[in-house]
Amino acid sequence: MNLSSFLQRLPAARVLRKTKDSLVAVGAKDRFNQMIRPYGRVLDFKLNTQDRTVFASFRLKGEVDAIQFWVHEYRLVENKKGETFIVVDGKDIETSREWLTKLIGDQLGRQKVLVPEQFAWLSQLLR
Repeated sequence: MNLSSFLQRLPAARVLRKTKDSLVAVGAKDRFNQMIRPYGRVLDFKLNTQDRTVFASFRLKGEVDAIQFWVHEYRLVENKKGETFIVVDGKDIETSREWLTKLIGDQLGRQKVLVPEQFAWLSQLLR
């Protein structure tokens, strides 16, 4: 076992990771709320960088019930230029709406989203 693995298993490391995940999630929730304001709002956003999972709950205009959205796995990849991408496969996404889960699984495929340069620091927090 290397030192990094040992340190990550300490209780304090878990508390720090959860705190970091919570802080990043608050910022992401704010950003997503700005993006979807015309369509609704994000009620909840949770991030787990150790498991590389995301949960979000949305209340869309005209919908009675919130829609839950789970990303069961994301990956971060870096190209030769040093640009970072978040990679998600549609098959790793589940929603509280069966039709939407199927649509995403059938149509999304593997998506690679560039992390904008001004948010490059964020990719370090997602690792």
